[in-house]
Amino acid sequence: MPPEAPGRAGRDRAPSADREEHWVEPDSGRRVFFRLWQPPKPRTLLVLAHGFAEHGGRYLPVAQALSTRGLAVAVPDLWGHGRSGGRRGDASSVVQYVEDLRRMTRDVFMPSAQAQRLAVYGHSFGGLLALQWALRDPGAVSRLIVQSPLLALGFPVPAWKHATAEWLARYWPTASIPIGLDPRWLSRNPEVVRAYQRDPYVHRQVSARLYHDMLQAGSWVAERAEALAVPTLVLYGEADRVVSTDAVRGWARRLRSPHETVAIPDAFHELHHEPIADTIIQRIAEWADAA
Repeated sequence: MPPEAPGRAGRDRAPSADREEHWVEPDSGRRVFFRLWQPPKPRTLLVLAHGFAEHGGRYLPVAQALSTRGLAVAVPDLWGHGRSGGRRGDASSVVQYVEDLRRMTRDVFMPSAQAQRLAVYGHSFGGLLALQWALRDPGAVSRLIVQSPLLALGFPVPAWKHATAEWLARYWPTASIPIGLDPRWLSRNPEVVRAYQRDPYVHRQVSARLYHDMLQAGSWVAERAEALAVPTLVLYGEADRVVSTDAVRGWARRLRSPHETVAIPDAFHELHHEPIADTIIQRIAEWADAA
């Protein structure tokens, strides 16, 4: 097992979670790693879904900061990521991830936290999962936070690469293809970029079937903006090159549920690794625990 990945900016480390263990999916036996912070008598449990090709260990300071504000915080490593099992960057579908999050929350996180309400915070691909969850099971989620949500890619994919991926999705669905993400797009902080590049739990591939399903899932969510019923906080950086800010803005304008959209000028993809991080974390905590 590789050593634990570094914390924020690769320098400081947050204290370990109250629980660090694996959840075993009952039907398949798949093992999904999670961390859980359990402050005394929390009103709200916040489930944090990380982005694609990374892992929950990159959010240790974020989770710790949120827990000190009275939230119980659960941070799983998605299947095929981090310390969870599975081929890196592969799953049968986006819905598989959503079902994992829902079942872990129902069977482990909520009983352990003994919280009254559930908030979901998703970053990038995790934001896509959070939106899928809220649309498929709106009664379960009280508050929603999506940061830099992956509704569409913000960088061009060459036509030949897209066509190859679509062909592979049909004839060799588990074949891996490179993501093509430049780590310099994540944050303006070079220490964050260097830590990401050295991180043994970061990978750089996606299976053809999951690439295809991600694009379909982003379109599915975007088309259902008016149907989202959960109060939602939308956060994104105006200089984000990883996800399409045009797609995020257009989707947010069509929301009918109570919502707030916060666009950060000059900020890159990972707002929790930008100079505005402390303010972002405070906004997330306030929104998650609001009445």
